[in-house]
Amino acid sequence: VRVLVRDLQRGKTVLLLIDPTLAELRDHIKVPFLGGRLRLARGIAWLAMRTGAAVVPVSMHTEGVARYRIELHAPLNDSERENECALLGALARSLERDVRARPAAWLKWKDFHVMVERESGHDVREVTHA
Repeated sequence: VRVLVRDLQRGKTVLLLIDPTLAELRDHIKVPFLGGRLRLARGIAWLAMRTGAAVVPVSMHTEGVARYRIELHAPLNDSERENECALLGALARSLERDVRARPAAWLKWKDFHVMVERESGHDVREVTHA
């Protein structure tokens, strides 16, 4: 973590993945995601809150064999960075938009039923048919 903080202080860019966690005991925050709750590790939010670094959601789309397109979204605004929960919620909403737009292309789609905790009668697997 010290290396990441130092790099950010030097004006470097750090790329981190939001990582759903299945472990109950891991340090995580549950955020709304496709009608359920997604457990996200706090790392990105913790780092951003302590360093003031901008957070820019990024999407990667497959465009054929060994071809990818990287899409940079608008940086999170002040209200989306108000606290760790708000920040992770904003990142989850960005991911949710990607999943809804291209459900078959999402790399972890086969594991989706395990990653999302359902809190209502909504079956999140219905999204795969959208």
